[in-house]
Amino acid sequence: MREVRVIPLERPAHIYLELARRMSQHSLAEARRSVMDLRSAALNNQDLSSALQCGARNWTHGSALDVEVDVSAGADAQPGNSALKLATGEKVWSTPAPKVTCATAAACSPSQSAAVSVIPGAVFSGALNGHFRAYPTKTGEIIWDFDTARPFDTVNQVPGKGGSINGGGPAIANGMVFTNSGYGSGRQLDGNVLLAFSVDGK
Repeated sequence: MREVRVIPLERPAHIYLELARRMSQHSLAEARRSVMDLRSAALNNQDLSSALQCGARNWTHGSALDVEVDVSAGADAQPGNSALKLATGEKVWSTPAPKVTCATAAACSPSQSAAVSVIPGAVFSGALNGHFRAYPTKTGEIIWDFDTARPFDTVNQVPGKGGSINGGGPAIANGMVFTNSGYGSGRQLDGNVLLAFSVDGK
């Protein structure tokens, strides 16, 4: 029979867990910094349209090419959600994003750049200002709106706050809807919560 020896830890386990947590946070911060370093320096002091025009001039300097850059939107362009018929591209409905209601103006955008998720009868969409909304698939009006850009009491007792919603769409399963809130990249509102919603609130 083999002898099993238990070697006592010199320090309590929570010390090692805390060390692992700090290392993970450091790694995440480094990853975010690396992603931000990919941002073009041309966008630091000018908008996308100006940066593209400047780039086009530099790329064609000394050549016979004449490049004209026009980055514009129609007079009625605004953030929001739209539904199209897949077969024809015909617009079924379009719902503009409501006016922003952030407590601070910084990083407060109504844009809805996150992917949407759809279940029979409903579309779920998050916005950069932290609002998480539901729309009926047939008519498109806002039927539910929850502001996630605020502090939360969390189940694991870690201080939590919501922020911008961006990236992947919400996950939906077994009567529950899950979304992250907090997207500090690209000068948006950072945060650290995963939120779970259900019809009965349980």
